[in-house]
Amino acid sequence: MTFGDENSQHMLHNQNNLFTVIKNTKKPNIWAQLSTFWRMSPKFIVLGAQRCGTTTFFEILQKHPDFRVPLRKEIHYFDLAQNPKKLDYQAWFPLKKADGFTVDITPSYIFVPWATKNTARMFPQMRYLLFLRDPAERALSHYRKELRTGRETRSIKNAFAPLWECQKNLSCFNAPVSASNMSFWLHKHYLLRGHYLEQLQNCEKIVGKNNIMIICSEKFFTAPQKHIDLIAEFAGIKKWSTNHSIHRNKTEKLSVPGDLKKRLQTYYKPLNESLFNHLGHRFPWGDDA
Repeated sequence: MTFGDENSQHMLHNQNNLFTVIKNTKKPNIWAQLSTFWRMSPKFIVLGAQRCGTTTFFEILQKHPDFRVPLRKEIHYFDLAQNPKKLDYQAWFPLKKADGFTVDITPSYIFVPWATKNTARMFPQMRYLLFLRDPAERALSHYRKELRTGRETRSIKNAFAPLWECQKNLSCFNAPVSASNMSFWLHKHYLLRGHYLEQLQNCEKIVGKNNIMIICSEKFFTAPQKHIDLIAEFAGIKKWSTNHSIHRNKTEKLSVPGDLKKRLQTYYKPLNESLFNHLGHRFPWGDDA
């Protein structure tokens, strides 16, 4: 079963369950809702991936003289809205201003099968950025984040132990979404979120390869200005200088058993190879680091 195929469409019928589980999903303030007609639409959308540098990129964007900050960094509209409407969406963004632009950076969009369909339906010409990090490192960072927020209480070994078998033969979203599994689906798919190729191909099928720019997170942090220039050209905005030290959205250090790290690298190696073959170039992950 592949990501987004007809056999997995039953998941989309359960989209309403998102609203029975997700808490603190707030609407914009009243003024924003009343003035939505005069508000911006995003110049581009950052699809993800989670724990791959999107927060750092958001910080860098705020140095751009024309950037206008949305009401919150992660809008979570196209993954959560039952019936997306452009004016409702625009309520999350700043008032229109000549030469100004804004963006939507919501890392779950790449992982939620209907999110890109929703964006493409509303904005057929939209351009997208996708940050990708070594999935083994991403999975560990994901666990650390969940531990820090209190959603995860298990030891790192116990958290990953049940995933190896149950996720080994899974494709993304080939099990129905329900109120009982939604918390796990959103926050504890430590392995599946690193199945990048499957998620990327789903997006490419919807919006086309030429409308998605893929950035290797490791290379971005090594040479930020080079990548900022490439992003500006791709997105159609003026180039700007980072002109400040790059701050990663770090989580606290955590001791990782050596056998777990090795198992993650082994698990992702064939998936990474498939991704590299699809892209036509390699990233410094695993043995290539």
